Amino acid sequence: MIYRLPPLNALRVFEAAARHLSFKEAAAELNITQAAVSHQVKSLEDYLGVDLFRRAGRGVQLTEAAKACLPKLREGFEALAAAVEMIRERAGEAELVITAPPVFIGTDPRSDSSGVEIHLGVGDYPGHRADRLFEVRMVLVASPELIEGKPPLREPADLAHHVLLHDDAMEIVAHGNAWQKWLEAAGVADRVDGSRGPHFSSNILSLEAASQKLGVALALRPLIDADVASGRLRKPFDVEVNPRSAYYLICPEVIAERPAVKAFRSWLLKQV
Repeated sequence: MIYRLPPLNALRVFEAAARHLSFKEAAAELNITQAAVSHQVKSLEDYLGVDLFRRAGRGVQLTEAAKACLPKLREGFEALAAAVEMIRERAGEAELVITAPPVFIGTDPRSDSSGVEIHLGVGDYPGHRADRLFEVRMVLVASPELIEGKPPLREPADLAHHVLLHDDAMEIVAHGNAWQKWLEAAGVADRVDGSRGPHFSSNILSLEAASQKLGVALALRPLIDADVASGRLRKPFDVEVNPRSAYYLICPEVIAERPAVKAFRSWLLKQV
């Protein structure tokens, strides 16, 4: 069926102006000029051959013709919005792009995202549905060769003779100087300078440097457990610091009930 319709943009502008009974407020909502609203309304009136508004003081009033067509027009916009959401849901069934820290899972390098994220934080996400996955603990790791080398790393005070590798992202997780907090928990903050050493932009880089015997790094359990189990890195001390952070699965409330989002959420929560 071929539909003979006026321009959709003109209908959209008319609906906003009719709802506000103000060209100025419609312009603000649509982020266009008041003159553009007037132009779109005039073009729609010319297309239909009827007046839609009449001036009333500083505002406008709807004509009888406008009042008659407005309910059906709104129904049409609602149906169109539902159709668009259905298309998005169908697309989501085929592909759901998850944003996550590289240290957590492999991520798609493209800039587009479904809005679903795995995020390390304290759980405060207004307007989002947040599911707590697991908490993290901050531990010290180093290569086995460095721990057994010269000088050896047998007790926390020995860190005074080793390079401390800093991860800038860990500072955010720890809500401050991560090394300082670990050294305080180990009871050697007065003997080891927690500010010295090179900085890296991510934990992946600092851990790679640690595996190459370039220094000692801080990492998060349980994410580091596989590297420790494989022997790539070792955890020489039992000192663990709880940074009051956890991994959360978050998504905007408006998409939380989409089938693809619900399916992924259910699967992930079972895994963890």
